[in-house]
Amino acid sequence: MWIATPIGFFSVVQKPFEPNGVLTVRARAKEDLENLRDNYLGHNMSQITTDERADYHHRATTTTEAWGVALTSMARHIDYSNFKNAVKAEQGSERAGIYGRVWSELYQIQKPSPSTLVQDETFDPTKGEEIQDEPFDFFHEDDVEDQDDETYGPMSKG
Repeated sequence: MWIATPIGFFSVVQKPFEPNGVLTVRARAKEDLENLRDNYLGHNMSQITTDERADYHHRATTTTEAWGVALTSMARHIDYSNFKNAVKAEQGSERAGIYGRVWSELYQIQKPSPSTLVQDETFDPTKGEEIQDEPFDFFHEDDVEDQDDETYGPMSKG
C-alpha cells in the first residue's frame, strides 16, 4: 500500500519473514516515519532502521491493528479541502511539488484525449505552486457541467 499524507509518504507491506500481523512501513525520508510515530503510532511503531542500500532507506514495523487505528485517525483528522496545499503547509513547496508530479503521472490513468484536455493554469506540478482552491486542475470540456458535485464527482480534486 502506498499512502501519501500531509505528514509523509509511506509504503506498507507484509514481508514474508515477518510474523503474520506485522507490517513493514517504509519511507524515503526518515522524517516521514518520525512524523508517523509522533502523530499516530507512538510506541506501536518499532525503532526506525536505515539501510542506504535498500530501495526505501528507512523502515519500521507495526502491527496490522495499530496501522488500522492510525489510518482511521488520519482519516478523522482530514481538515483540508486541497491535499497538495496541505502538503505544502506541512512539509513545504519542494515536497508539494513532488506530490504534484505524482498526481500528474497518476492522472494519466484517466487517459484523457489530448484534443479535449484543457489545462488550468493555477497549478504547475513541477513547482508545487497551487494556491487557489479551484474545482479541478485539469478537465475535459465535456465534464464542465458536472462541476456541481465537488465532493465525489469527476471534477473533485485531491
